[in-house]
Amino acid sequence: MRRPLGTIFGDTGALRFRFAVTAPDLVRQGDYIKVWHPTDGWVLSQVVSIRRLSDLSFEEAKSAGAFTEIEEKVIAEGLVIG
Repeated sequence: MRRPLGTIFGDTGALRFRFAVTAPDLVRQGDYIKVWHPTDGWVLSQVVSIRRLSDLSFEEAKSAGAFTEIEEKVIAEGLVIG
């Protein structure tokens, strides 16, 4: 059984959308995914980019060391194919 990969958020268009990735171990750039659209049903899309963001500043990173715990967010962009 497959589990949800994330939640769509922010500005969405007819061809592109961003989603907060909740299963980063399951999503890779270039993957094909299906997205539920309330009017059109399941829509085929492709992951075109993935970004990781943290709450750590540059100065904190320089002085933190290798084992610092950081909070990380993963955001991906999807392109609607059909």
